[in-house]
Amino acid sequence: MLIDQLSFYDVSIMSFVLLVILYVTSRLKRDHFSFTAHLVKYILFLTALGVIIEPLTWLIDQKEGLFFYVMGYLLNSLLLIIGTIVVGIWASYWDYKMIGSKKRVIKEFYYLYPAVIQVILMIYNVFIPLFFEINEATNLYIRRPLYVIPYLINYGLLAYMIIFMIRRYKHISKRILLGFASFMTLPILNSIIQLLVPGLLITWPSLTLSIIVVYLFLETTTGNIDDLTKLYTRRLLELHLTSLIEDKKPFCAMMIDLDRFKDVNDYYGHVVGDKVLTRFAEVLNECKPNHDTFIARLGGDEFFMIHQTNQIDVNQLIHKINITMKNDIFLSQFTFLDYSLGTIDYNETMTMDDVLNLSDRKMYEQKKIHKQK
Repeated sequence: MLIDQLSFYDVSIMSFVLLVILYVTSRLKRDHFSFTAHLVKYILFLTALGVIIEPLTWLIDQKEGLFFYVMGYLLNSLLLIIGTIVVGIWASYWDYKMIGSKKRVIKEFYYLYPAVIQVILMIYNVFIPLFFEINEATNLYIRRPLYVIPYLINYGLLAYMIIFMIRRYKHISKRILLGFASFMTLPILNSIIQLLVPGLLITWPSLTLSIIVVYLFLETTTGNIDDLTKLYTRRLLELHLTSLIEDKKPFCAMMIDLDRFKDVNDYYGHVVGDKVLTRFAEVLNECKPNHDTFIARLGGDEFFMIHQTNQIDVNQLIHKINITMKNDIFLSQFTFLDYSLGTIDYNETMTMDDVLNLSDRKMYEQKKIHKQK
């Protein structure tokens, strides 16, 4: 009996395992500063929840007792609400991919207004069953005449995103267009099939498959990690700065440039030069004040640090970097190697260009002082 039940839910079990693996993989990427990474994290969690709840609604169906009666309403309502939330966050993901504005997505309330409507409908349904009911005598799940309305809410939001995409397709990269098409096709078709044939459990597993396709297609080829140093790239730096400035969060920015790095390349060769850059990047990571410190390589021998607070003791950080470099077996060989650092505290009047230009200017002021020594 247990074997038969497990075989009926094997697709759901496999989907849950794949979602867990994908979540772990996304965390190992260290790409938690990007807005899309946060959205994907929520999507993975909610989809995993849906994959668990859907078979549970079948397991408790027609089980006797008040507990299973209450759980019947609760789990079936939750499944519909979570589905609408997932669609809303996916809409936020695609909106951000197309427009690139976190502020716009927040203004749109992450496209969660339909989910609010869904919550209200599900509460109403408990007292006056319009969409589904749980039979009091048998605890059997029964569809009501208006059962299709909760699904139409989701389809309506998906239709809006398709129209939104069509109207802007000339300004969207082919990679995003293909990713969007790949994502939309399977879940929509399977959800319609499941709507017509209730005995199938294919909507949430197909959504899992779409998530995997989109993640591999768009999230693993974003160019957010520098190949040499494994730090973040300038692209992600600009996205992160834009997000912080939109949120008007205080932060301290540091532009860092290695002094006389050209001498390393000239005297020791570019292979050794690459090792110097890699090791210096590791030093910056080892010395960062906290986990939330963002470090990027701008290119060449230039680096950038963002501390999400303006209460950083810069002198203490410099001292820590100096001591680490001095005690490092590899870097200590290059006694002439030093670095210049320009620091600014963000205020709400600054733009991203102001942050980059001011920190760059201060860094070059220190570089001039180093050259005079």
